[in-house]
Amino acid sequence: MEHIWSFLPLRTTSEKVPPAQEVPCTLDGLVSLLSRFQRAATNSRQHDPPSKQPQWCWDRTSELDFVEAVRRISELLVWGESHDARFLDVFCEQRCLAQFACLLGCSSVPAAVKVQILQTMSIIIPNIKSDMSLHCLLLDNDFNAIINIKLNFEDEEILSWYISLLKTLALRLNCTTLRFFFDPAENAFP
Repeated sequence: MEHIWSFLPLRTTSEKVPPAQEVPCTLDGLVSLLSRFQRAATNSRQHDPPSKQPQWCWDRTSELDFVEAVRRISELLVWGESHDARFLDVFCEQRCLAQFACLLGCSSVPAAVKVQILQTMSIIIPNIKSDMSLHCLLLDNDFNAIINIKLNFEDEEILSWYISLLKTLALRLNCTTLRFFFDPAENAFP
């Protein structure tokens, strides 16, 4: 049985999380990180069918590695917003928010990973300076899916970061961005 996060280097639990320079602040570094992230997210979706239990399990090392990868994605996007607009373009083109939504909805994904995804989105939204970049993030209705995902609100950390994300989104609402949250098929907001 292949480990779901085998794309990341294995470490023993006594090893420290790698320094930030592991994935450089370059467009190629972001593309590489997003590619590895998407492979892992696709694996989790294929292994978490609603009718049966996943055929793999997480260990603490893979959980920490994946949390670090998601954290690094947010770091690169915030850096890219100030230095190179193509960073966010690549993130949007690869539909990474859809992958975030998929992982948040996956019952077998550990709470620490879900917390990091919610934290990452809560960090990205206020750091997006241009309206065009914000529209790019909101365009595919992935945030509607994320808002509607049934999360374990018994977990206080998940609850607090979910609320933080909602507050962050609310602060960015205006006449233009509000339309991204309206579902004409349902004639409602999430």
